[in-house]
Amino acid sequence: MVLGTHVQQAGSLVSDEYLRFDLTHYEKLSPNQIQKVEKIVNSVIRRNQDISIDIKDYKKAKEDGALGLFGEKYEDEVRVISVPNFSMELCGGTHVTRAGDIGMFKIISESSLSSGVRRIVAITGVAALNRMINQYEILNKIMSSIKSSESEIIERIHTIMDRNKALEKTVVDFQAKGGMELIKKILDNNKPINNIVLINEMIKDYSKD
Repeated sequence: MVLGTHVQQAGSLVSDEYLRFDLTHYEKLSPNQIQKVEKIVNSVIRRNQDISIDIKDYKKAKEDGALGLFGEKYEDEVRVISVPNFSMELCGGTHVTRAGDIGMFKIISESSLSSGVRRIVAITGVAALNRMINQYEILNKIMSSIKSSESEIIERIHTIMDRNKALEKTVVDFQAKGGMELIKKILDNNKPINNIVLINEMIKDYSKD
């Protein structure tokens, strides 16, 4: 639905802490594509439909559209897990009884496993909720540190970065014009300088020379 019909499952892991899903794909997933996948999965979770579990003939299950693990060999009879009007797969593992039991779904990493194969790692339920809470706490600390509101934080960070670049350039230019000699002279005078404005004025005068 997001990457194209060429995608196939190439491996997976489901534990009580996280899930891993390997898929055949030729390039890195963009942040926008990851968000689209998350929105689709979470919309299905919110519908909270019953999960259907059936035992079917392998050929019949494939004809019905059931997806299996790429390269895996299956018995004549297979266990088919279905989310009505959304997905159907061959799987021998345990499953929730309703989609809503998953709670929520959050992808936390996407990487290359091998040529043409990508790996997604995701979390669900309480783990996903706790991660979002922790991330918001970090966001609050950043906003407090740079004295910014949530709506202005990106602009504020860009402003700080631009100022930092300008200061770095000033330091480089200052050093190139012998600024370190000026600092040495100030220190050699043994006179306490508490006013940063005075220092800036001295640097400006020195730079003009």
